[in-house]
Amino acid sequence: MATTGISKVDLRGLEPGGPGWEEARAAVTASVEALGAVLVAHGALGPDLRQALFGRAAPEFFALPPDAKRRLVSGPVHGYIGPRPKAPAYESARVWEAAADGGVVRSAADIIDGLELQAKDGTWLAVPADEPDTIAVVAGELLTVVTNGKVPASVHRVRTPSDRERFSAQFESRPKYGSSVRPLEELVGEGHPLQYTPCNFDEYVDFRFIGDGRKLTDPLKGFCGVAKDENLMAVNRRLFDSKVGLKRRWMLVSVVLLYRTLCLQL
Repeated sequence: MATTGISKVDLRGLEPGGPGWEEARAAVTASVEALGAVLVAHGALGPDLRQALFGRAAPEFFALPPDAKRRLVSGPVHGYIGPRPKAPAYESARVWEAAADGGVVRSAADIIDGLELQAKDGTWLAVPADEPDTIAVVAGELLTVVTNGKVPASVHRVRTPSDRERFSAQFESRPKYGSSVRPLEELVGEGHPLQYTPCNFDEYVDFRFIGDGRKLTDPLKGFCGVAKDENLMAVNRRLFDSKVGLKRRWMLVSVVLLYRTLCLQL
């Protein structure tokens, strides 16, 4: 049973440096450092936009025949994903490449609850979906690298307890293809030693889903963590490089899509 307990910060009407800004920034920081996520009230998601998205656009699109949906949104990543045996009631459509293990995810849902975030003690916290103007901001693994380990990647899941359809929209940020991220210099110093080396996101996805990262309890640390035994890290990299050929890299598309849709569905 999921419980509530996620911080909500009201940013409506606030301006950087203005009244209430420092307090709101401190509240956001505390929540993402503790949970890897925060609920934000923001005027950008008003009732008219919510109704247009969840009351009209999403239901109309998903009511179309499967072939029509595939024609409208096509591609291995930018595409329509239909029901499968393990998720017979789930459908999704991606209109640009997204990476749930990337930097930051901003998500909004209609009035049907279902999104849950895992706390450090293993309990699940329910994200309320019926609060107007509210967006869930969820950290991905690259934000853990950028913050030198201060912000954990959020473990989250979706459960739909009701018998009603649930629609959600997800907006994600990730690095440009082929680029790397590294910890911010101001977050490394005395008392806060360097935790991660530069991380190439695309190489990390390969490592995690079709390389030796599948065998590790902490793939991110195994890929770019500052390890005491640098030789072991080098061996892991060589093992990974020797096993991943061009054909197996193409398999990544289906593996990543399955992971994202089943485990990180909103």
